[in-house]
Amino acid sequence: MSLNKISTKIKRKLDNINNLKTKLLSWRDLSEEETFKLIKEFEKTPRDEGSSFYHEVFTDSKFAQVLLDISVKYKLNTKMNVYIISSLGNMMSRYKLKETKNIYEYFLGNLHEKGLSVYVSLFFTDLKYFVNYPDKWSYVMSIKDMKPKKIGESSFQTIVLNKKDELPVEYKKNVAEFFRDKVKIANSEGGKNYYLELVEEFSN
Repeated sequence: MSLNKISTKIKRKLDNINNLKTKLLSWRDLSEEETFKLIKEFEKTPRDEGSSFYHEVFTDSKFAQVLLDISVKYKLNTKMNVYIISSLGNMMSRYKLKETKNIYEYFLGNLHEKGLSVYVSLFFTDLKYFVNYPDKWSYVMSIKDMKPKKIGESSFQTIVLNKKDELPVEYKKNVAEFFRDKVKIANSEGGKNYYLELVEEFSN
């Protein structure tokens, strides 16, 4: 793509992304706090307004490995890893960063980690290696109880709706009960009717 066709706004954002990436490539020369600040700023970028001009910078497998290296060094820094999970997840889901075994194992390793599990759930079931995960539906059912509750329930709802055709019959009752509880707390008639329809759908 010709850089001449990029708007000033996109060019400014692209320069910012590349600047953050360049600084993070030298993360070993930085303090934990400096690295954290850069990761926090970078994480916003793949979540921002999308553009085809960002495709190349967000499908950089070598940079993805840099993020994984940082995650190993700062394994105990929960906030740092929340931002790394989000960065990699959005790079894969929005820009088709190639999923590697290392990326999958990073998500797998944090599947039940306190403070991280709910953020992993936002992306884990869409990973190609997820097909090999044992007891995948038991895992999906556990997501609705993850904390923070609002994120866990939102993640669970998105997954069961996206994968409803794959949902085994034995789990449909649990899903219907989840939506029945949503009916009770819906704050509008529209919301109540929406959840009632889902209760009926998963009850059949």
